[in-house]
Amino acid sequence: MNTSDKTSETEKQKKTVAFFSGWAGTYEKGLSERWFRSVHAEVIRVIDPKPTDSVLDVGCGTGRALRRLAAIVDSGRLAGVDLSEKMIEEAVDKAGGIDNLEYHVASADDLPFDHGTFDYVTSMNSFHHYPDQRKALG
Repeated sequence: MNTSDKTSETEKQKKTVAFFSGWAGTYEKGLSERWFRSVHAEVIRVIDPKPTDSVLDVGCGTGRALRRLAAIVDSGRLAGVDLSEKMIEEAVDKAGGIDNLEYHVASADDLPFDHGTFDYVTSMNSFHHYPDQRKALG
């Protein structure tokens, strides 16, 4: 990757963080909530997690999907990462004392976990925002 590509990637990431940080307080309201609810339900149906599974949601936003998963994965590990510190703050506030749920400010291409840590890794509505999608898939 050349220097201009790296600069472009950094600028895109900064714009994405600014956009979602501004949206954090109302992220779970309005028409978008209907969309998210249906996507989350379908992903949960497809992965069919068990109570002891571990799930990482990359680009977790305010943690809505992980809170839904907590009703099923009650003794496993649930973790979410998002680039936006504001989104993570909202997620922590909304977690309501769910003991097996953790959140981290992190990039999809630089996760704070060892490879193979989770049974499932989801990215429900954020992949198209990743500046380097190939790196994130790695």
